[in-house]
Amino acid sequence: MHTPTIAELLGDEDEFFREYFNVRPMLRRAALTADPTSVLSVSDLDDILHSEAIRTPYVTLSKGGKPVVPGSYTMSVDVQDEYVTGCVDAEKVAGHFRTGATITWNQMNHFRPNLRALTAMLTGKFGGRSDVVAFLTPAGQQGYPPHHDPVDVFVVQLEGRKRWRVWPTPEVRLAGPAHPGLDSLGESLLDVELAPGDVLYMPYGTPHVAVACDGVSLHLSVLVRPRLWADLLTDVVGRLLRSDPAFAGYPHPAAGSAEALDREFGARCELLAEALAKLDTGAELARLLPPGPAPGVGSRRGRPFQELLDADRLTSDTEVHRRPAARVEILAESGDKCRVSIDGNVYAMPGAVAESLLALGAGRSCPAGSFVDGAPVDASVRSARMLVRFGALDLGPAPAR
Repeated sequence: MHTPTIAELLGDEDEFFREYFNVRPMLRRAALTADPTSVLSVSDLDDILHSEAIRTPYVTLSKGGKPVVPGSYTMSVDVQDEYVTGCVDAEKVAGHFRTGATITWNQMNHFRPNLRALTAMLTGKFGGRSDVVAFLTPAGQQGYPPHHDPVDVFVVQLEGRKRWRVWPTPEVRLAGPAHPGLDSLGESLLDVELAPGDVLYMPYGTPHVAVACDGVSLHLSVLVRPRLWADLLTDVVGRLLRSDPAFAGYPHPAAGSAEALDREFGARCELLAEALAKLDTGAELARLLPPGPAPGVGSRRGRPFQELLDADRLTSDTEVHRRPAARVEILAESGDKCRVSIDGNVYAMPGAVAESLLALGAGRSCPAGSFVDGAPVDASVRSARMLVRFGALDLGPAPAR
């Protein structure tokens, strides 16, 4: 299962951000370094579809440029005597596909670990949400009319071939989707067939249309939603308005003259302008665009159950380190016992164990057998195992700082 890298999507990163990002489309032939079907294959989609646990709107269908009514391809499934509605019926979906429907798998990163990892990387790189949508289109069919998307898109062709017509990215772009007619678009910038492994980048608002060639086509649209200046400014203004009680009241149109209301409104506009003039823009940018923002839904990764199983197998030689994100605080001490808060959960433990946990600073690790200074090896291992289960310790050497 291959996870596409940032380099596979962007190519030379400096060139991408200098020449293409938010400016114009970019085509990279044979950009993937691994077999494209190891990212996602048609066979994988068969397996996912037949799980009988997929519900709309994760899967939607479009035929002739129009959405297919979900009731024509969904069913209710009996799960332990409870009926789950809106589940996708694989046979009905296949029937629609045979008659020309395009199948769209929304948020495929919710189902595939490699695509979840990809969206986490893109979230960190672009500072905005990322998702992956898969499109399976029958031979010779066009799933959607010409349109532009309100997000940046990396098209990754995986199986079959698809013809893409892409028009220049307009200087003035609308935030929402639109469906322009081909006659209104003029001459296209690109008219190309994408083969497996090719990557096409389109900035948000770039008009395009795609048609499968002489075979079934599977491609991914890797979506990136960088925050616009309008988004950042809306956040800043909202914070300022919420923080000053002068903006907390509300107007009374019936209680006074229009002139008085206009003066009150003007006075608050001046207050807002003064607050913006005093703004520490550097601090605001650090708050709004922190380096490496935390991945959102569909990007988070973790193996808590496997980690707990690994903790059961921990030995005296196993390296342990403080989990970087763990919040640890000693709440109270009583004799040789103390109460410790770990990520908001409170545990009782020997004082020596708590002290050893605090003493194991960032960037350091030690064998589990010597984790508790001066304690017998078996007792030290048991303490380390307990703290792994509590989420305070991780296995392995400490990550480089």
